[in-house]
Amino acid sequence: MKELKMKMLYEASMRGCVATLNTLIQNDPFILHKISLTAFAETPLHISVLLFHVEFSKALVNQKPQLVTELDTFKRSPLHLASAEGHTEVVKELLQANKNMCLLADQEGRIPLHLAAMRGRVEVIQELISAIPKSVFEKLHGETVLHLCVRYNHLDALKKLVASGDDKEFLNSKNLEGNTVLQVSAMLKQFETTSYLLSVPKIRVDVNSLIKNGFEAFDGSSTNGIPLNNIQKILFTETMTKVQSTQSVTKVQSTQSPKKSKASLRKEAQALAAPSLTFKYWKKLLKYKSEYFEKTRGNLMVVATLIAGMSFQVATNPPGGYWQNDTTNEKDQSCPKGKTCTAGTSVHA
Repeated sequence: MKELKMKMLYEASMRGCVATLNTLIQNDPFILHKISLTAFAETPLHISVLLFHVEFSKALVNQKPQLVTELDTFKRSPLHLASAEGHTEVVKELLQANKNMCLLADQEGRIPLHLAAMRGRVEVIQELISAIPKSVFEKLHGETVLHLCVRYNHLDALKKLVASGDDKEFLNSKNLEGNTVLQVSAMLKQFETTSYLLSVPKIRVDVNSLIKNGFEAFDGSSTNGIPLNNIQKILFTETMTKVQSTQSVTKVQSTQSPKKSKASLRKEAQALAAPSLTFKYWKKLLKYKSEYFEKTRGNLMVVATLIAGMSFQVATNPPGGYWQNDTTNEKDQSCPKGKTCTAGTSVHA
């Protein structure tokens, strides 16, 4: 009888039937407390959450809030499943019952926010970071949630996280390989994501590192590299915007506070000089590329002319010359037997 009631409970969770749940609780008020005595890995709440039965999930949480903390064999809570599936309404109910579940990691070290970032669940991400803001700084095997958004190519989720985590060190965090989210997006050739990250003022731009990690196109190779015209447009546009904004701020500061020490003025000059050097580097590099292609084009024309000349020479003056008269093998053994070598044809034809 007890096994039958428990089976009915799990079947009700699969259908999302609240009426059956209420009937079972009336007949046995402790039925939800007996779940831990069964051999099932998941609780009815795990199943209900996974199948997006909102009302049934609410009823279970209201009857027994402790079900929110129960884990399956992979140490995943119902919040893990709801976050991965993007069930925002269910996530809200689970957070109201126990928001600290945001920081609980599963067997693979993933908190609910990691799963939401990997799946690009923007609304769920908003609910999770609103409940526990510090959860955004939790890393997964050395990667931040920003790295996860880039690695799984979810730009909207990345924008949400960047807007919520307005921390310079967080935005420029590196993974175990020493790459920031900007460098990872470059290596994965995500042009739109790279352009967005370059527009974020607090994102550091290391030109040499970008070339090393993702922009191999600059050294003449196109393997895993971003095409030159794409990165030209991205970097010049975004970097110019940053430099212009820096110069405008400096001008305003200089008019408002004219009395400054030489040391402070020297620091400001150095700060403006850094992006200027970057521009000089890019211009020099692009000039070099332009000259390189011009020289390559010239060399190819020389080679093509030489090949054409050799082909023409062979056609007009073949090796061995031409037969001067109609000849047979009896007259000249170099002529094939049984054939007549016609005058004007190539000897070696």
